[in-house]
Amino acid sequence: MLERAEVEYATWREQYRTAGGGAGKQADILALEARATRIGEFQPAFIPGLLQTAQYARELLLAWAVDAAQGAVGLDEADVDRMVEARMRRQQILYKPGKQIQQIVLEGALYSRVCSPETLAGQLDRLIAVTSLPNVEFGIIPFIGAVPVFPICMFQIYDTELVAIESLTGEQQVNEPDQIALYDRFFTLLRESAAYERDAVALIHRALAQLRPSR
Repeated sequence: MLERAEVEYATWREQYRTAGGGAGKQADILALEARATRIGEFQPAFIPGLLQTAQYARELLLAWAVDAAQGAVGLDEADVDRMVEARMRRQQILYKPGKQIQQIVLEGALYSRVCSPETLAGQLDRLIAVTSLPNVEFGIIPFIGAVPVFPICMFQIYDTELVAIESLTGEQQVNEPDQIALYDRFFTLLRESAAYERDAVALIHRALAQLRPSR
């Protein structure tokens, strides 16, 4: 059974050590994204990395990698800063012709306080701008909408080459064709339930109104 398995799992600490730190891991992801024509991601609880502002990414990563998970991740504050810089470089892919970037979140991701209210407001402003990019599909599944797939984890799809599934302590990578096809079907169902463009912007403005009630 082990010989037939086409799933790899590695802890974040192992991956960061192998890649030479958090920035090195981001460089590995950048190389994977450069090869892919279609990049899909489902995030149930926060904003996907390709759409994050630098401040949102920094506060999120600091809370996870330094404060809450000491010993489990193996990053310090300087590592996080380098990781954020590398993540921002990855975002150049949003503007490259020929790339199809599909990002789906639950509406709750717009409200998750994984950062300060001010940083979250800036992040939501960024999302409004992202919805106008021609090769970016950003969808939000509303609170009142049907969620057709158990939202128990985030996952990323790179063409038909790879699915990456993240947990608090590590990442599972799947390259078995039947499993990739199954995740692709899950992702299609999630996309079909999401709101886009004007409807998505309306949901973002509703979340912003909670952060800026006087406006």
